[in-house]
Amino acid sequence: MTGWFALLREQPLVGLIDLDLLLVADNVLLVVIALAVYVALRRVNPSVVSVTTGLWLLAIAMVVASNPSVEMLALSSRFAEATTAAEWAASLAAGQALLAGWEGTAFHVSYVGQAAGIIIGLVWRWSRSPTRRPP
Repeated sequence: MTGWFALLREQPLVGLIDLDLLLVADNVLLVVIALAVYVALRRVNPSVVSVTTGLWLLAIAMVVASNPSVEMLALSSRFAEATTAAEWAASLAAGQALLAGWEGTAFHVSYVGQAAGIIIGLVWRWSRSPTRRPP
């Protein structure tokens, strides 16, 4: 844990990137793509596309919500400024809790987005099938 704090104090940008801040930015941009895919495919199979787009957006929200990068940056400052053993221990405990949440349920549930992407791909492929009749 102290290694994370040291990295964030010495090289904040590297620490934020190591804590997947770019993944958060990527997922925020995916919202636009998810909505565009929904608009493009909603007439092909409205119920499947609606459900999978909802799951995709939920997965994006889970990735963004579970990322601890900005909080860890703030904790690294608090850790460096700690003057008592209690403040030091509290910063370490808070950092450990953040990392546990990052690697925990919210992160794993975000994999639902991968399944949603596969289903969207199948719907997209089906929509371009030569044997498909127009609606």
